[in-house]
Amino acid sequence: MYGQNVVEIVEKILKERKIQKGTFYSATQISSTTFSQWRSGKYDPSKEALKSIEDYLHISFAYEIGKEKSPGAEAPELSEVSLTIAKIVEQLPPERQQLLLVQAQALAQALPGPASRQGSQEP
Repeated sequence: MYGQNVVEIVEKILKERKIQKGTFYSATQISSTTFSQWRSGKYDPSKEALKSIEDYLHISFAYEIGKEKSPGAEAPELSEVSLTIAKIVEQLPPERQQLLLVQAQALAQALPGPASRQGSQEP
């Protein structure tokens, strides 16, 4: 059961980035019940759920799990622009956050080059 590891990683990142769980649930379309079931080990996340989390948090679970196994490895720092955007988004109601997420994803897909393929945070 790897769902418990996923929950630990996500909760740590949410705390570090000061992202509210409600915001996370809304943006990833994962319910708090589902998240609790992962925590208890009852179920594991689907590939789609993992992808949704990775896209929203701009992480790779392979990297995050590897980082846990390699003490001293550091996660990449978010840029000042990314942090500012995150703070603004946190102030929006969940339905506006979801709308903004959809628009940002569409913009990233429309951009030429690596940003469209990787969902890059940077212009």
